[in-house]
Amino acid sequence: MGIWYDRFFDTINIYEKFSFLEDTKSELSSYIATTISPDDSGEIFEWRDGDTHLQFAIDGEIDNLASDDIADAVSRLYLNDGYEGLYHLEGSASIILYDVSIDTTFLYRLFLQGQPLYFVNKNERLTVSTNPIYLFHREDIEDRVDELEIAKLFAGDPTEFGDSIFAELLSVGHGELIVIESANSIKRPKRPLRDIFFNVLPCTNEQDLIENYRQLLDNATSKVIKDDKKYGIMLSSGMDSSTIAYFLSKRLRGQGRELTAYSWELPGDSLDESVNIKRITDKLQIPLKLFNGISDWTFDELDTISLSPDTPLVNLMWRLIEANYKRASEDGAEVLISGIYGDLLFRDDRHKLIKDIFLHKRFDLIKEIIEKRGLRGVAGEIKRYLKSGRQSRTVLPICLTKKAKNLIEQDEEFSLGEEFENYKLALGSFYTNYLGRDRYLSTPYSLKRIEPYQNIELMNFSLNVPIHMTFRHNLKKYFTRKAMRGLLPEEILIQARIGTDSKLIDKSFFRNLKKVREKIWENPSSWNSYIREEWMHEKLREGAKVDNYDLYVIWLCITLTAWLKAIKPGGSLYEAAS
Repeated sequence: MGIWYDRFFDTINIYEKFSFLEDTKSELSSYIATTISPDDSGEIFEWRDGDTHLQFAIDGEIDNLASDDIADAVSRLYLNDGYEGLYHLEGSASIILYDVSIDTTFLYRLFLQGQPLYFVNKNERLTVSTNPIYLFHREDIEDRVDELEIAKLFAGDPTEFGDSIFAELLSVGHGELIVIESANSIKRPKRPLRDIFFNVLPCTNEQDLIENYRQLLDNATSKVIKDDKKYGIMLSSGMDSSTIAYFLSKRLRGQGRELTAYSWELPGDSLDESVNIKRITDKLQIPLKLFNGISDWTFDELDTISLSPDTPLVNLMWRLIEANYKRASEDGAEVLISGIYGDLLFRDDRHKLIKDIFLHKRFDLIKEIIEKRGLRGVAGEIKRYLKSGRQSRTVLPICLTKKAKNLIEQDEEFSLGEEFENYKLALGSFYTNYLGRDRYLSTPYSLKRIEPYQNIELMNFSLNVPIHMTFRHNLKKYFTRKAMRGLLPEEILIQARIGTDSKLIDKSFFRNLKKVREKIWENPSSWNSYIREEWMHEKLREGAKVDNYDLYVIWLCITLTAWLKAIKPGGSLYEAAS
């Protein structure tokens, strides 16, 4: 069993009629007894009442059940309102429900659940799992990857992860329910997003908004403290983690407990945040554990790449993050808090600021913007808005092969639409996959990872705060900064988080150029369908000029090669999933 094989759904195989057959119960019971730890939340339930017979499994936590009897509460919701009764559940859980009487299976993933469900239909056999690798290595599934998804990874933003890369797999999205009546009858009922989120602000007075925001943060933070374990926080000098650190340390201190901050320093580089991090911990009066992260950079660790089961993409900073997990675990931390999800709560798109000002009739702010940007730039933006802007065509990177460009251009869903504008990022693939990868990388260190910003009330509030309140004076998260004034050091409230001219990745790349070349040309067939070989030759020569995107593409080629090798028989991920 692999280190991420800690979820109950990873071994639920539902064949033919998708039922928990009698002869499989002993096998399932044996698995539960031997592999589910007491801290695991995966549970299987059975419920009978007259002719009604339900079997279901829950992975995660449901927050709003009035009854302690989960089986009875969930069953009553389903019996009273049908599958729509499941929509009433709140929290972060995935549910498989099988109604024996009508031979129908329902897959439901609540909003904000970090680990998606997948199912696959091959040769009339159905399987459900939270681990795509487990499905991928079924004997009746082809051993191939999806070319379009891989091409999108190379064309995407270096900070994004992208979706699952298996053509056969369909993920259950946030708040989505799937009905499976047979192997050939899979339905996805439409549910309007407005059923969950409401575009209504509780008030428009800025001070009232600030008070409401602070209360929501305090509520969200209080929910993560559920036991007597040792709590730590992965702290940066940004607004998101420092805000959570304030409310969490305050709560723990009230219980006579302590919050420890964990982070890294990068001496001599513009990415170093240690000075401001120390200011934060001094202000909050919490201990800080820093480690030197210079040696943990991408191309210095080619022989120990941390591969994730569900995607070949490895973010350039994951080496630092995983090193932070390791050190926190060695220090005795049992629960590690993050503020990463806070990046998506407030809209701060400066390019839509003018539109927002017209929408809210805040014309008094036009003068302030002109003073910052100049009259000509603002006038052009107003003109474009009044003419109803046209979407610009995506410019695909020069490194892509003609085949890769054709794949992307033929895909109708590649360009982002305006539907669900407020929520599409916060519910998007980056943060879904971030949480799955985060769980995977933290598992070896026995850390429970919690993201307080994944809170539906906080999301609904924050994403409806107008842009002119969240982006002002060329500062992102202006509203958050104002809300935390007096509670956090002034230095982090009035300046950008870190510099942009870091040389760490560049130095790491050129320091290991020989090893990089060896890894790249080890198996060029794994990436040359997407990246031009002449481009790669140019970027790997001595003295070549490379930018951050070039380094991202080269790194992705290396990890794609390693990942494809790892999922083959004899590879590390294949062995772990078998």
